[in-house]
Amino acid sequence: GNTASAGSLSLALNKQYLTDDQKKTLNDSITKAAQEYIEEEEKQGYGIPYKYDGPGYTDPNNLDESIVIDGYEWGSNSMVINNLMVMAYAYDMTGDDTYMNGVLTGMNYLLGNNPLSFSYVTGYGTYKEKNPHHRYWSYELDKTLPMAPDGVLSGGPNAGLQDPYVR
Repeated sequence: GNTASAGSLSLALNKQYLTDDQKKTLNDSITKAAQEYIEEEEKQGYGIPYKYDGPGYTDPNNLDESIVIDGYEWGSNSMVINNLMVMAYAYDMTGDDTYMNGVLTGMNYLLGNNPLSFSYVTGYGTYKEKNPHHRYWSYELDKTLPMAPDGVLSGGPNAGLQDPYVR
């Protein structure tokens, strides 16, 4: 939903363009965020660095605007994997195993240690994602289109009903 973090991570790969003060500010920002994600992982039953605890949100593209959804957002796994990437950067910058262990804990969730015992990654695990929602990989709807290749991350669970035709 925003690009500030992507910009910071891009800068972290190109520190030759930064002053020493800018490098320190960037490193401090990334490790602070990573530490907050570690703390959230430790609070969550399945060890993910994500929790939706906002005032609720609406989905005006799919639902009446008066419907407020509480809980995981549509595409919640994108928040999980993005937060894991920040922890991986923090590990690369500090060498602190805490961050890499946090990445592994979150990956365990994505790969099947979750309430469904289901891997959200195509091609990985006994019970795994097979047909993620995608306009191109829509083999289940049209056999002339391809199946998703191995390694595709599904959007994951969400609290809202995005398909108004399924009740």
